[in-house]
Amino acid sequence: MTGKQRISPNQATAFVIAGGVGIIFFWITEASIPIAGRDAWLSYAIGYSIGILIAFSLIALNKRFPGKTLVQYVPLILGQPLGYFYNILFILTYTYFTALILNLSINMISLFYEETPGLILTGVSVVLISYVCKHGIEVFGRVCELFIPLILFGIFFITINVIPHMDINRLAPVLEKGVMPVLELVPHTVSFVGEYIVFMALWLPLLNKPNKAKKVVIVGTSISALALITILITGIVVFGEDFAKNLAFSTVKMTLLSVLPGVEGLPSLTLGIWIIAAFVKGAVFFFLSVISLAHSFNLKDYRSLVWPMALVVTALSLLPDNYFASLTENKTLGLYFSLPITLSIPVLLGISIARKT
Repeated sequence: MTGKQRISPNQATAFVIAGGVGIIFFWITEASIPIAGRDAWLSYAIGYSIGILIAFSLIALNKRFPGKTLVQYVPLILGQPLGYFYNILFILTYTYFTALILNLSINMISLFYEETPGLILTGVSVVLISYVCKHGIEVFGRVCELFIPLILFGIFFITINVIPHMDINRLAPVLEKGVMPVLELVPHTVSFVGEYIVFMALWLPLLNKPNKAKKVVIVGTSISALALITILITGIVVFGEDFAKNLAFSTVKMTLLSVLPGVEGLPSLTLGIWIIAAFVKGAVFFFLSVISLAHSFNLKDYRSLVWPMALVVTALSLLPDNYFASLTENKTLGLYFSLPITLSIPVLLGISIARKT
């Protein structure tokens, strides 16, 4: 992944949005409202603000270890035994996350095409993701520059489409149950934003204008938070708190409420957005797992690992039985694996400063 590959600030911003928005917006209501109720949008504002600060910590680490990725300098900070354990946990987490994205894609597409075998869907997705990974992160940057605006436009269009069904009064009263439910959801939102932060550890050394890194973080995180808050609030004001919290794939349900004159086929639009978003998010996790594994073993070229890792994630993606099992595991992994990895970044910075490494 090294060599002459470089990414621009625009591509970096697309990476931030790819990780920050991901595919959570498809079930954001049922993932958030049961915890924080109608005030869940506040948790995303807080969590993504915290994410900016954590990303700044990663930028500081990058300056202390120029040209190195997270898994390369963690052993230098923590020492080899603990550092290698950290890297193993890191690689296993994002390998499984890749498989989880593939599994969720099978369940989403089966809602539209029940007869399509899951193995075929997984195989096509893995081949496309592996192809992009083989061609490097610079190529993936161009892909994200093309696809991220399409995802954001899709969110905007779905929101506009259901305006006549909105009742803004469903957002009131604010903080009816106090601030604690909002704070309880914040760790979940930090784990979501952390997915772009850890990916940032791969591309940050390749940014052709390092002085733009903080601006990239602020702009990309703000757009991500705005997109998620928009779709979350839309779900609340359209369906109401009590109904929305139990509504699986709420964004899909919104597309069934088409009211714009002459607009048809919105469910197909949703499927298209999902395919794009899942591809981008899956590629983010796959890059993380493959390149981190290569760097852990000091391999000069990560590409020899692409197809073996593709077989691993394909096998893993077929393990969970259904969407609900996958979603439960996603929440567990987010809180107990992704969140600690995210929060470890400022801790690593503190240790590095203390040890003067």
